[in-house]
Amino acid sequence: MKTIVLIISSFLAVSVSGQLSQIVVEQFALTGPESEQPEGTVTYRVYAELMQSNDKVVSVFASDNCHSLDISTSTHFFNHDFGAIYGSTINSGFYFFFPTYEADSWVTIGAANSTVFGAMDVEISVASSDLFNNSFGVNNPEGSSFVLNDGLWFTSANSQTALPVGPDNRVLIGQFTTSGQLSFHLNMRVLIGGDEVNGIVDYVWNESCNEASNLTGFEQYHSQLTYGECNDINACNYSTNSTTDEFCTYIEGCMNPDFCAYNPLACIDTGCLPNNEGCINENAINYDPLATCPTPCTFNFHGTVYHDSNINGVLDEGETGIPMQQLNFSQGSNLVVYTDENGSFSVELEELSTLLNLTFNPSFPFITNSQFPFTINPSQINGPFNIGLSFDVPNFSFESEIFSLFGGALCGSATPIVVSVENNSNVP
Repeated sequence: MKTIVLIISSFLAVSVSGQLSQIVVEQFALTGPESEQPEGTVTYRVYAELMQSNDKVVSVFASDNCHSLDISTSTHFFNHDFGAIYGSTINSGFYFFFPTYEADSWVTIGAANSTVFGAMDVEISVASSDLFNNSFGVNNPEGSSFVLNDGLWFTSANSQTALPVGPDNRVLIGQFTTSGQLSFHLNMRVLIGGDEVNGIVDYVWNESCNEASNLTGFEQYHSQLTYGECNDINACNYSTNSTTDEFCTYIEGCMNPDFCAYNPLACIDTGCLPNNEGCINENAINYDPLATCPTPCTFNFHGTVYHDSNINGVLDEGETGIPMQQLNFSQGSNLVVYTDENGSFSVELEELSTLLNLTFNPSFPFITNSQFPFTINPSQINGPFNIGLSFDVPNFSFESEIFSLFGGALCGSATPIVVSVENNSNVP
């Protein structure tokens, strides 16, 4: 089931729910023009919605093994290699260079990236940062579900990040990208009217703990701090703590782990296909429609290096290929390919991302439709990839002076060194 906006709303009177109106979970569409959603995933943003524009969210917390906190997924959380634990340190300038960077998973108070005023006020406080790293750290591209028994992420009560924004008075508290079912139990401290003395309310998802309750002295139970669970015993995400069937999921599939078709998310057994090794990607040249046990797939990456005479980035009729151009592919061991007499090239690559570099050609210094090095992802590996070069000057020479302030010359004087370069063909 794909839901664009999921709202956990509370219809209780304000005297019960206080100044935390509701928790809102939205499916987030990446904003960068070059951003790409990791295949098979959905990015969710979680907001606390407050009653007044001067209320503040200052922390999301777990307290003394009583009011625990968890953010879970039935699969794993996506974490980018250059991502961050909290959104306040995300560099939005990287969206252009790393297509899936914007989908990184993180926690925050009010800041989705480092450009937000007060972003550096957001911090974590926990006995071991490994708890956050294992779920949202850069070294864990497949982050595990997050469980916290004592600790918090927080911002200063004087920070702009604590204040709600927009007509709905929302404070962003996290972004989570996953291919699975998202669920959570949260606790958060809200300052009603921003009052640090008389306005403290600690909203908690569980009413009490064994032999302990009201540990901060400001607890108030809020029924909407639990998300993504189901009270139907036949559902895959059944929980004894749930009081709703709104988020129930029923997944069919092979439930026997001895088979390659095994689906760990399935709770309705439909049987298992026999184990057959092979490539399961329909776009690969070695695709096997009977395969159930995935093995490496091979793709044909091909195209033309051509002279882009009108510099429009398109291989137009009449534009010619350039022979003997060197392309370097870094996948495992380096692979070098040269274009043929028509400027064409073809190479077989596995489905892992590959770095392609075009050896610099002084006759054609401008590349019109790409910047190198260029990362080839599986989604780009089919179809011709044409590389346009411009500024066709097959015969040229130039002379340049390099000035040295050292090498025996007096300080403040310059000793010129003349370097001459001559090229008599249109190949390096």
